[in-house]
Amino acid sequence: MNKVLMYILIFVALGLLAYGALNLIAYDPNKAEYKNDGIIGGVLILVAVIIFVLVYLDSRKEASRPVVVQQNVNVQMAGSGQFQEKKITCKSCGAPIEQKDIKLISGGLMYTCSYCGSTGALEEEPKW
Repeated sequence: MNKVLMYILIFVALGLLAYGALNLIAYDPNKAEYKNDGIIGGVLILVAVIIFVLVYLDSRKEASRPVVVQQNVNVQMAGSGQFQEKKITCKSCGAPIEQKDIKLISGGLMYTCSYCGSTGALEEEPKW
């Protein structure tokens, strides 16, 4: 049920409840012109209670339904500093190491120099 409609129904039910209570208070079985006030007051209070119960049951039914929430998350990954390509050189002879000379061995990057044949481990320096 729409929230606006629910509040309108509650407002109407409160009005019916107040008017029904007023009719019951004004009821005088001894006076002929107020004879129906008791019946009218009881019916108005009954209708107000029925409206309250229907609004309550509908709000419980809406609360038990799952609510689908869509979220858009934009993630941009960036480094903490400037990235520059660094030339890797052999620690023994200083010759440049090419990508074909680097192999992943036991979870670490190892290189074999194509000029002097020495091997070594590549260590990543911290970025900070």
